[in-house]
Amino acid sequence: MKYLRPILPELLMVAIMAAVALVYMSPVFEGKTLPQGDVMHAKDQIVDVNEYQEETGEYPGWTNSAFGGMPAYQLKSPPSRNIFNYLFRFFKLYLPGYTAAILFVAFLGFYFLLRTIKLNRWLALAGALAFGLGSHHLQLIAAGHVNKIYSIAYMAPVIAGMLLVFKRKYLAGGLLTAIGLGIQISTNHVQVTYYLGIIVLVYLIVELIYALREKYFNHFIKSSAVLFAALILAILPNMTMLLTTYEYTQETTRGKTELTREEGASDSGLALDYMTEWSYGVGETLNLFIPNLYGGSSYEELGPDSEFFKSLQRQRIQNSQRIAASAPTYWGPQPFTSGPHYVGAIIIFLAILGFILIKGPKKWWLLVVIALSIMLAWGRHFMGLTEFFANNIPLYNKFRDMTNMLIIAQFALPFLAFLGIRSWFYNEKLSREEKLKKLYIATAIAGGLALIFVLLPGMFLSFTGPQDAMYQSRGMPMDGLRLDRISMARKDALRTLVFVLLGAGVLWLSIKAKIKQTYLFAGLAILILVDLWAVDRRYLNAGNFVGKAQLERTTAATPVDNFITENEETGDRVLDLTGSNPFKYSRPSRFHRSIGGYHGAKLGRYQEMIDNYMLDEVQQIDSSLRDPQATIQSVTSTISSMQALNMLNTRYIIIDPQQAPISNPKAMGPAWFAENIKTVMSANEEIDEIEKNDLSFTTIVHEDFSALIQDHSSGQPSATSDEIKLVEIKPNYLKYTSNSADERLAVFSEIWYPHGWKAYIDGQQTDYIRANYILRALPVPSGNHEIEWKFEPASLRTGQIVALVSSIMVLLLIAAWVFTGIRRPSSSVIKDKQA
Repeated sequence: MKYLRPILPELLMVAIMAAVALVYMSPVFEGKTLPQGDVMHAKDQIVDVNEYQEETGEYPGWTNSAFGGMPAYQLKSPPSRNIFNYLFRFFKLYLPGYTAAILFVAFLGFYFLLRTIKLNRWLALAGALAFGLGSHHLQLIAAGHVNKIYSIAYMAPVIAGMLLVFKRKYLAGGLLTAIGLGIQISTNHVQVTYYLGIIVLVYLIVELIYALREKYFNHFIKSSAVLFAALILAILPNMTMLLTTYEYTQETTRGKTELTREEGASDSGLALDYMTEWSYGVGETLNLFIPNLYGGSSYEELGPDSEFFKSLQRQRIQNSQRIAASAPTYWGPQPFTSGPHYVGAIIIFLAILGFILIKGPKKWWLLVVIALSIMLAWGRHFMGLTEFFANNIPLYNKFRDMTNMLIIAQFALPFLAFLGIRSWFYNEKLSREEKLKKLYIATAIAGGLALIFVLLPGMFLSFTGPQDAMYQSRGMPMDGLRLDRISMARKDALRTLVFVLLGAGVLWLSIKAKIKQTYLFAGLAILILVDLWAVDRRYLNAGNFVGKAQLERTTAATPVDNFITENEETGDRVLDLTGSNPFKYSRPSRFHRSIGGYHGAKLGRYQEMIDNYMLDEVQQIDSSLRDPQATIQSVTSTISSMQALNMLNTRYIIIDPQQAPISNPKAMGPAWFAENIKTVMSANEEIDEIEKNDLSFTTIVHEDFSALIQDHSSGQPSATSDEIKLVEIKPNYLKYTSNSADERLAVFSEIWYPHGWKAYIDGQQTDYIRANYILRALPVPSGNHEIEWKFEPASLRTGQIVALVSSIMVLLLIAAWVFTGIRRPSSSVIKDKQA
């Protein structure tokens, strides 16, 4: 019991954080669930993976449900004996994993960071709430970016461990860094891990400068060595996920293309235009401080008292109430947004105060990463810096959505704020007069900025956006909407001013009045909670939750799904045109082998086929369907001419969930024998020849594979008895029977992926080739044969072995550390004299 007594106050804080998370997500206690888009997309596309695992107990690693077939690694992580996966589940405390647990882990990680810098536990609680309730985090939860927000949550423990190392607590700090980073990596969001790397790298550079200046270089070297060892310990147990992800990434849109692009375009990584499509506006950055300065989310509800609604009424526009309930209030430069990256009025005020108060490397470290984060988030609005990073910083051009760079600022601003609070309350070198002077300066800066937008919002901002002309052409009264945007900005600026003054008031009282510090700390925590809670509720509230029955209705099979299931043959694929874009629509994957789906990193060759052919083919089909003179015969004729769709064996086209699909008689089947083989010299020729040839007759092969088809260079005429047939299909296994009078080249309507698929003829492994840019092909001897395809990636097996061995090593280190701590409790990591 004596060992538990010192941690009871900490357990109280943990309980409070869990309670706040549960209260915010309280609809889960009513049996409701949050329909998170990204979560639903993933679940749609791994139905066959889950069914196979339940049936066999094995992880297939491949799904046939999306994009004609793809690795399942990024949809459902491969099983691994990774110690960090178990710790990840442990720290969630069995709270609802997609809602309350996310908030709790974000609170807990930041609380731990603030306790490692010896901040009072009530202030640490306030900081934890400030970080966890940042509005962007709630928007991520609502959207279902679960891995991303968990990855963000575990940034703080990594920084905590790093700071302990530089406090010369090498063993404790190194092990905590390894644990925090290991869990962070295990969440499998490489982009956030990359941003964490930027934070750590800038800290090391700042520390190096101070080490050289103040002559503690040996300590810097030792600390860096400890952190490097922690990095290795964090990586090794995650090798299953890292190896498969690395292997997969090389073949995706994030990898290198073999196509020769236009001059100036990158052949490795993402195109600059695509990377910067979502870029934060320079002025828009102010909504870190004033949430609705740029109109909030893309569509906000405006009531009957709004100028927009009144204008709609005056123009006698039908459905005025419905239109005003989803008004395009956002006027910033992003294509659309779920809401502002609001950090908090009090947090920004305290961060300004912190910058004025604190000295040393932490101040400059945080200032640099905040500034860098904001400027890089501007993306195409600050193209010089963006291009420099994209062209010169390793891996930077692998990630899209520049607004994500604000993740760094959303961590660093609260940390800077509470470093300032620590200095305010515990820096004995600061006199009362100095404190008051600095408080007045910070209040004047933050309050003055807010006051400008209360009194003169139109002086610096136009409140008109790039899409306003389009809305106006549709008859929307944009003058009225602009007045509402100004009103929204003014109200939130006033709101921000009030919270700045209240926060400043708490600090003023700490000097001027004899009030117990605990009450001041509690007051500050409550103000921060009220500020952020109210804004967060705009983007995630009880109205976002739905009953389970309602959610099940949206995922239930429709009549057309049942029709296809009852009538399809083995290997048939489906194109669903009921969504706005079949290549960003995952629902069909729940029931069928879809040629579409939803994923941010599709296989690169498949995306190139979409861009060059399939999107155009889909548009032609859509145009045919819209033709007033259209008949089933004319639509079927259009579909029959679609080479890419046909070679993918697209048998059914869904145009209405309640009606039978259109059947494609020209779908080429699961496999066929090549009648003619055309060898090409480059990737550009390989993809260009798709539209120039009848792929049911001619097969396109790159010269890289010519040695394997030299006996089939002209193809072979079909004999009457020649046949190849798919007889068994599983996510990671395909079985065919073939019969041919001569040696033939069999073409399979299966997606080319060179890392793991192995071909067997009568049980003997054999080499295979790529055909028609995205398919597989295999030379088959004459006679009757059994052909098998097995997905057996070496990266998966190797990663699992490395993960198991290294996890045992990490577990032993943790056990040794805990045992040492129990024997010498006085060496506890956190000693809080102020608690």
